[in-house]
Amino acid sequence: MKRLVTICATVSLSFSALAPAQDIPPEYQQVLTTLAKQGDYKAMTKGTGGTDVMMGDLVLTEDEVNPVMSALLDNGLDVTALHNHFFWDEPRMFYMHVHGHGKPADLARKVKPALDLIGKSTTRPA
Repeated sequence: MKRLVTICATVSLSFSALAPAQDIPPEYQQVLTTLAKQGDYKAMTKGTGGTDVMMGDLVLTEDEVNPVMSALLDNGLDVTALHNHFFWDEPRMFYMHVHGHGKPADLARKVKPALDLIGKSTTRPA
């Protein structure tokens, strides 16, 4: 698994992290695409009322969508969008927007079960 994800935050700084999905070489109409725009990201920043805000975009294969979405929702995070960028990509890639607010350590604990599922699906591209 080459997708690396870092979830961390400090009290006074915002951060973002990009994790390119290098383990899946996506093709669009049988042409291998660049992975530069196929990365996951998570960002946290100070919110109001003493809470931080986390938002992210997870790049998932079709068979990862349901388990990852369930893990996010079961842990109290919001899935605010699910979409694809192409019609004929192989494997089918989906972009899931995730949102939450709270203490940074709590947000990291909430998102970890979903992140642990990425790359663990039983159906992998050939």
